[in-house]
Amino acid sequence: MSENSRIKLFGWEEGMQKVNLTLLQRYEFNIPLGIAKRNVDKLLNDEEVYLEFSDLEETLSFIEKAKNLGVSSITIM
Repeated sequence: MSENSRIKLFGWEEGMQKVNLTLLQRYEFNIPLGIAKRNVDKLLNDEEVYLEFSDLEETLSFIEKAKNLGVSSITIM
């Protein structure tokens, strides 16, 4: 895996925990609040969201948490 890899988030399930997903992005990826909120808004508008990561283990943990919060599709690129 390259030094900088990405994941793609797409889609959401009814009841998605928007606030918790926003906070999860902030803490796991150190994303500013405004950008994290925009990412959630993009998901709600059926747009793709891309996040960069360097640690696969931490990213797998993020993926599991994000799916539990209501993101329907996450792909490692």
